[in-house]
Amino acid sequence: MRLPIAFGASGAVLKALMLVIWRATQSVSVFRLLTVYDPASFWLAETGVGLLFGDRRIAPSGAEALTFELLLVLGFSLQCFVLGVIVQWLLRTLKHDRRTSTSVEGPRA
Repeated sequence: MRLPIAFGASGAVLKALMLVIWRATQSVSVFRLLTVYDPASFWLAETGVGLLFGDRRIAPSGAEALTFELLLVLGFSLQCFVLGVIVQWLLRTLKHDRRTSTSVEGPRA
């Protein structure tokens, strides 16, 4: 279970770092990385803010913006965690297949 947690934590750190860079530079390319190229996290953040804050105003409040960013980080972290689960499962499967193939053949005389 360590690998998925490491993937999830690394994903959270990476996304948070990208948010800090975007806040400091207001770069369009970093903004695209945060939103366009990560549609699942963007969907989670947009839906979560809509559910939590309800009515839309012209400009979001500070709490809405912060919640949106936190949900972006959470969404990417969850995606990385799931990727870590899949990678761990594949590694265990391959390791089990190697053991099975060597134990079936047995020692050579």
